[in-house]
Amino acid sequence: MFDVVREQITRALQYQLTQLDQLRTKLGHLAYQDITNLWQAERVAKEHDELLATPIQYVNVFTVVSSFQTTSWNSHCF
Repeated sequence: MFDVVREQITRALQYQLTQLDQLRTKLGHLAYQDITNLWQAERVAKEHDELLATPIQYVNVFTVVSSFQTTSWNSHCF
């Protein structure tokens, strides 16, 4: 629960509000469910980016090339 409150305050302060009423309004718009949804979306985006990382792309290309070479080799042998 404390992590959510901290996240609400952190995100609200990013707007550099000039009045306390503006801060209260912004905090009111960042409900618990909103914060957890934002965290989930950020986690999914991070996992997606990690899947597209260079080493994983290299492994995927290597697998395709290896499969192609094996298939080509087998078709020439028979």
